[in-house]
Amino acid sequence: MLLLLAVCGSERYLDITTNTLKDGRVGTAYADTVRTTGGRGRVTVRVISGQLPPGIGLRSQDSFAVLDGTPNVEGQYLFTVEARDRCEDSLSGLGQVVSQGFSLTIQP
Repeated sequence: MLLLLAVCGSERYLDITTNTLKDGRVGTAYADTVRTTGGRGRVTVRVISGQLPPGIGLRSQDSFAVLDGTPNVEGQYLFTVEARDRCEDSLSGLGQVVSQGFSLTIQP
């Protein structure tokens, strides 16, 4: 009997290391980064609740996400991002998931 067991790299805990985002200004190009550490395989980052400022988008890269664009409405925007890894050696295909809330203020 052959038993295959795959462990999802528990020694590489996934974490979001960005704590705050810089403020933006209406009509001025904006860019900031949400960084992650740990995890296995490609890490994807996405917004799971709340709202980004109009004109700002989030692009997930390999272990971070870029928030960029030109905001066009002032205000304080609250949103939560989720980072998820791919446990490539897992039989179940389940990976680690972490989330963190952010506040992004757009000044007039």
